Amino acid sequence: MAAATACASTALAGRSLLQLQNELVRKEGAVKWTTGAIRSQRSVQRPASGSESKRQCQDRIKGIGSLSSETGPSFLSSEEEFGAGGYTNENDGLSFDPETFTRNLALEVTQSRLAMLASVGCLTPELLGRNGVEYGQGQIMGAALACQVLVVAALEGFRGAVGEELGDMSPAFDPLGLASNSDTFVDMSVKEIKNGRLALVSLLGFGAQGIVTGKGPVQNLIDHVTDPFANNLLAFATSSALGIAALEPVLTRTSFATLFLTTLIQWGRPLYAKNEVVKSLGKIGTAVAYGCLTGILLSRWATSGHLPLSNLYESSMFLSWCFCTIQIVLENQSKNEWIGIITAPSALLTNAFATLGIPKDMQQSTALVPALQSNWLMMHVSMMIFSYATLMIGSLLAIAFLFVDTKEASLESQRGRLGQQLDHYSYRSITLGFPLLTIGILSGAVWANEAWGSYWSWDPKETWALITWLVFAIYVHTRMNKGWEGKKPAMVAAGGFFVTWICYLGVNLLGKGLHSYGWFS
Repeated sequence: MAAATACASTALAGRSLLQLQNELVRKEGAVKWTTGAIRSQRSVQRPASGSESKRQCQDRIKGIGSLSSETGPSFLSSEEEFGAGGYTNENDGLSFDPETFTRNLALEVTQSRLAMLASVGCLTPELLGRNGVEYGQGQIMGAALACQVLVVAALEGFRGAVGEELGDMSPAFDPLGLASNSDTFVDMSVKEIKNGRLALVSLLGFGAQGIVTGKGPVQNLIDHVTDPFANNLLAFATSSALGIAALEPVLTRTSFATLFLTTLIQWGRPLYAKNEVVKSLGKIGTAVAYGCLTGILLSRWATSGHLPLSNLYESSMFLSWCFCTIQIVLENQSKNEWIGIITAPSALLTNAFATLGIPKDMQQSTALVPALQSNWLMMHVSMMIFSYATLMIGSLLAIAFLFVDTKEASLESQRGRLGQQLDHYSYRSITLGFPLLTIGILSGAVWANEAWGSYWSWDPKETWALITWLVFAIYVHTRMNKGWEGKKPAMVAAGGFFVTWICYLGVNLLGKGLHSYGWFS
């Protein structure tokens, strides 16, 4: 922290270079530094017309890549620099207007510089400590951070009050004169962006390693170089179960929070129908929740030694994971953004039931009872729960179809087209879940014969699984009958939604039958 503060102070202290660069801008006219964006007119030629034309600023060092004339921001003409570092892969439209481009470029430079200083601040205390130099401990970190904020704020305020002509991103400390001419100036600007981006990624790595191993970045590097096969992520995941288990509460809270925010974003789509940034946040939230749920399941697997599907908590978290998986797959295949309106709240409610509705003592992973100590556990239970997820999503889409499809909605209208899409994806989801349910029931029968000596015992769980299978078999049959098209199969699927929930949750809450272990009793 002290090293970062010292570097920040010296990096913002000088004024002589500011005046030198102002003279360079006024006299040569080769480099224009305006409101934080570099523009170069010296070496950029107008590209040839045609779809295959590429534009590349020759001042940018090799390896950054080219900017397509079709996908690049329209305001960047061939006479202007593409910005230090370049925005050559911009899918969300965050920089496709001049003002936003300039602002984001300035923010990236600022964050890159802070990341480089912070990286030095993370490494320096540990390096000094290895050589016997004492430094401040964690209890004074708050005071050091407050001092750093005051120092940096004072320096920034001083620099803004000076009224220099250069933009906010101009460097103010250059004792070696590396930016004394236009060629080096542009080249160093690009290098600063690249090094800053590397520092941003490094900081994330420092933090992740510190959480997992409890060691600093230098010690982690030494351990890995000394024995790379014993000190890596895979080895830690398989040998340090307690360390992974410590992350589970963090992953659980993060998954619930992101699913909650994602549901709000998905249900608020009418308020920001044209805001691409907010739409992207919904997809990002689903991806983060999916990653957290995957981490929870893997940590349980590492600590218990078996697939985490042995109690109600674990199966509910797996069901929430299945909902997220279905949303990601359907959104990528169909390019329809309304899928999340159905899947996001389903994943949220299942996650909320697991984390808030189930007592803490029932959330703990326990040893398997003898009947569950079989390889059929992974096959049977995973198939059944994934089939529940696909069948419930298909049923919810069918219910939505019943509300959308009205007599007033013609096939050519937007409401009519939406109804067709809902009906189509409802059918696809159910026709995927139905064979999975069939495989799950058959594998369960084989497992039951091995464990209890009978393929079928008319256990409450088995009975409701058969009822669920019959309901969706009727749905598939009615879809193939021309006289039962439209709303009639959708009504059957709507009934299947409630039957599926009874099969999965209702029977388990009764605590009766051969499938009652690990549930409420």
